[in-house]
Amino acid sequence: MQLKSKFILTTLVFIIGVSSQGRFAKAQRGDFQPRNPSQLRVIQLQNSQTKQVGSSQIVVSRQPLVNPTQIQFDQTGSPIPQPPRATGLPLPKNNQLLQPMAPIKPVPIVRPRKKQLNSIPAKVKSRAGETLTIRNQLVSTEIRSPGTVNVNQSAVVQIKLKNLSSETVENVKLIAEISEHAKFISANPSPSKVEGRTYEFIIPRIGNEQSQEVVLNLVPTKKSPLKIGTQVVLENVQQTIVGVKQPELSLAIVGPQQITTGKSQKHQLKITNVGDAVATGVQVEMNYPAYLRPTQANKPSMISSIKPGASVNVSLESLALAPGNGKLEVSATSNNAKQQKTTFEIGVYEPELHLSAAGPKINFLQRGGIYSIDVENTGEVDITNLSVVVSIPVGLKVTTISRPARIEADQSVLTWNFDKLPPNSMEQIQLKAIASQEGQQICNILVVSDDTVKKEFRLATQVITRADLNVGIKNQSGPVQVGSKAEFLVEVENNGSRAANDVTVNVVLPGSLVVAKDTPNYNQSNNSITFTDPTIAPGQKKIFRFSAVGEAQGDHIVRSTLQTSGSGKKLISEKSIYVYDSDETRVSEALNPVLVR
Repeated sequence: MQLKSKFILTTLVFIIGVSSQGRFAKAQRGDFQPRNPSQLRVIQLQNSQTKQVGSSQIVVSRQPLVNPTQIQFDQTGSPIPQPPRATGLPLPKNNQLLQPMAPIKPVPIVRPRKKQLNSIPAKVKSRAGETLTIRNQLVSTEIRSPGTVNVNQSAVVQIKLKNLSSETVENVKLIAEISEHAKFISANPSPSKVEGRTYEFIIPRIGNEQSQEVVLNLVPTKKSPLKIGTQVVLENVQQTIVGVKQPELSLAIVGPQQITTGKSQKHQLKITNVGDAVATGVQVEMNYPAYLRPTQANKPSMISSIKPGASVNVSLESLALAPGNGKLEVSATSNNAKQQKTTFEIGVYEPELHLSAAGPKINFLQRGGIYSIDVENTGEVDITNLSVVVSIPVGLKVTTISRPARIEADQSVLTWNFDKLPPNSMEQIQLKAIASQEGQQICNILVVSDDTVKKEFRLATQVITRADLNVGIKNQSGPVQVGSKAEFLVEVENNGSRAANDVTVNVVLPGSLVVAKDTPNYNQSNNSITFTDPTIAPGQKKIFRFSAVGEAQGDHIVRSTLQTSGSGKKLISEKSIYVYDSDETRVSEALNPVLVR
């Protein structure tokens, strides 16, 4: 009996299980028809969130969201069996149009494991040495709707968008797709785009932990589940900042802009990397004007690399062939930088140095003379390292110079140095020298520089010596009375630079004057006196004396004549003396004078 009861009970359980499985399979296939017709008037809500990554969209989640008071349907429109509700509330009646809207908790978003777009912050290099972390943005959706709605009855659906990230979300796109039998009445805000049954809404900005709502007003036109699908599309907030660097070359040429013909000149090319990346494979090309020729030993080669902010100097050497003006063109290229060019104006000039000197052509012994030397640059280019060398002869002795000079130990060579003599400028040197020896004295002047050939100049002075004699007669007595004696002096002075030899002075008296008998060298026949002296040295003075008696009244002229050996010239000097007569009785010199008492 017990075995029979157990068999019957097992059979009943099996039949009930098979029946349940069949009803569940029908529900999966859509063959299940609900017993309560009101269940067909529920609104089926679908929600999904999409990330915009590049030009493609990735669906993060797509799960049906339902009101707790309504039946949940699957994707085919078939109801899904639900567990018993704990509330015990009765199902809505047919005459109840709208159920109170109850808040619905947002369905957790399922993120694909292969593409963790919303879980891992993006770390990118913003610049050298910095890492920028950008947080992902996330927006949740919460949908409120009536439990049931009648045909041709308005149904209000509220879609709440909430920013769950720590940053403001901009340009949030909400896409809502409604069933074909649903009539769109209005929306707040208005859709920005409508395509068929798809309505697109743009929310410009949702702040941190802030919310925005989109309200749809729909009317079902037939008895069929009203399906509303929503999709949230966010801009791709994960951004990668890739620092782009580029080298940039800067060229500068430093050197003289004026070059002397026939000379080699160096210029410095400075290549600076003013960019923020390494410049590699830098090549330099030069274009010289026709009058310049680059030297073979100074062709610039390739520069392997130049770091940012670093500079490389390249030496450019050229030879000036002929006068001219032009530009030196230099360009630099790199594997990863633009070509840069620079120009430098260069003029080649022929230096012109003019030398002139002046001094006494004739000078007397022991006399000073002024010598002047002028060095002038008449060209258009600087003359550098200029030296003026003057060799002083033995017969001249320098006593004064106008500017400091380097003097040799024996004072025979004087040197003046000038670092630079600019164009159209002149330097003057003056010196004073005393002639110490007779004869021709020659000063040799030499001018040398780095830019010109040496120039020489000879300045000759003829130093001569001669006796320079002066003769004069002086009357020591003044006017004398007839018969009285007058005293005379004859002075001979040598103001020359040579001694006067064999000096002869001849004094001739008029007939009214008689030379005293005691005067030596008296010649009575012609009433003259002769004085001689073998030598009168330079600067020496000789005095000869004589006396004469006036025999007649009047002015009488006494004449002296000077002559030296070897010279045909005569020096004549005259002096007058007045002799007067008082007509008094003359007393014999033999009488004895009587004194008046």
